[in-house]
Amino acid sequence: MFLTFDKEAMFFINDEIRGKEEFFLQEDSKKLLNNNTISQFLSELQFIIYYIDLSQCNNIVYIESDCKHKNLIKKLFPQINFYFEYEEDLKTLNDNDHNYAIISNIDIEDMNFQENIIKRYQPYAALLDFKFNNYNREYRYLDGLLLKKLFCNKLSEIKLVVRGVGYRFWNIDNIKNNIINFQKQKIKNKFLNPISNDNKTIYKERGLYNTFDETSMTIIIMDYLIKLNQKNNFNNTIKLLIYILDNLIEEKSINFDIEYIMG
Repeated sequence: MFLTFDKEAMFFINDEIRGKEEFFLQEDSKKLLNNNTISQFLSELQFIIYYIDLSQCNNIVYIESDCKHKNLIKKLFPQINFYFEYEEDLKTLNDNDHNYAIISNIDIEDMNFQENIIKRYQPYAALLDFKFNNYNREYRYLDGLLLKKLFCNKLSEIKLVVRGVGYRFWNIDNIKNNIINFQKQKIKNKFLNPISNDNKTIYKERGLYNTFDETSMTIIIMDYLIKLNQKNNFNNTIKLLIYILDNLIEEKSINFDIEYIMG
């Protein structure tokens, strides 16, 4: 049975109690494709599409040493000024009173560094790493929206969208439990084709068989086209989808059939 995709509930994880499963119940993660390159890129694409009004903010600063898809993201958003030397760039933008957003993709487990950046510069919006390997039941951190990570089977990290500097206590046990429940749904459910709104396969030539991640990715691409005032029909959506995948992955012609088997 193919489910109707609920866009309103598509992206978010919360820390309220959901379901009756025991905490930390493990699932067969081999059934979920884990690709950090695709996952990171789609998180950034969601952030720009849904949380940045380009008429108010057209500057984005990366807080990381090496963005492997910088050329791709710049091609997709020629109207945005991207900055990759954050220490100098943040000072320059701040001194000139420009609005800017921040994307943080840190490798360190301690999130204090990116928190201090947000408190100091107070950007228009920020996409942060939210990692909780070493935290117990409650953790006081920046308030915001926790994004479900697509093409990711890890329980220890997620993304946080922040607009403004506020704080709250996050219930880490409940977040992990909800991620596990989310993964269960990803394993067993398939969704209507968002392009044609029927049971047709999204694009079987590349193994896009309407899983949660594949359907989400397709919807994000369609919304990108809308944001840039382009038609989100089948040809435009699939053409852009394949273009993005082939530019993200070193090996051309990625096929998700093979990716799932090898994962």
